[in-house]
Amino acid sequence: MSYKVESRWLAFGIHLSISLVVLIALLSLIFFVWFPHDLIFAGGIDGLKILMGVDLILGPLLTLIVYKHGKKGLVFDLSLIALLQFACLFAGTWLVFNERPLVQLLADDGVHLLAASDFKQYQIELADLPGSYPKHVLLELPEDLSILGSVKFNTELVDNKPFTFRDDLYRSIEVIGQQRFEQRIGFIQSSMSDSELARLDALSTMDCAWVPLISKHNFGYACTNFSQGIIRLSERNF
Repeated sequence: MSYKVESRWLAFGIHLSISLVVLIALLSLIFFVWFPHDLIFAGGIDGLKILMGVDLILGPLLTLIVYKHGKKGLVFDLSLIALLQFACLFAGTWLVFNERPLVQLLADDGVHLLAASDFKQYQIELADLPGSYPKHVLLELPEDLSILGSVKFNTELVDNKPFTFRDDLYRSIEVIGQQRFEQRIGFIQSSMSDSELARLDALSTMDCAWVPLISKHNFGYACTNFSQGIIRLSERNF
């Protein structure tokens, strides 16, 4: 921004316009790559608030306050504002990036949405799986489901991590096929009530099946299908 701009409102407008372009670029990345469909509501909202607040309010507002044509030290003031805005944008983007879902895992009790920060916490290097992120994965269960509880207990006791982070049991949905996907959906829905399923089905006309959603940011329901994975979220409000 040039300090020769005479009006502080013009300076504010220029700063706001530049900030808006940057924000649109970041939002495109967030909504279409890191958090597709409804997934922004499962971990990305807090970082998104920081990005929008800093980019559209804090930076331009500070410019409006300090800008005065011909003011001594104006370039320094504007440089500090730009540096502050960049630092806050970086922090917000980093927060969103770390909470982006890497895996949507179809387990025995629903679909678990696992974020990048979760894998860092348990020091897991996610194996290369087919498909785009978040990877659409089925968790392989023991053939004898009566021992599932003990397997989960042993995983948490020995490996010191939840059963859903047994990445050696991850099977790509694309590899296992639609039949096994539908079998797992049926198994999960067998523990849900008919009234629960009926109310959920009324929320969407999309080709997807509702199952419980489990994540550290959201506890509700997810509507998922074989080809796309999660395409709709709903809060647990009934």
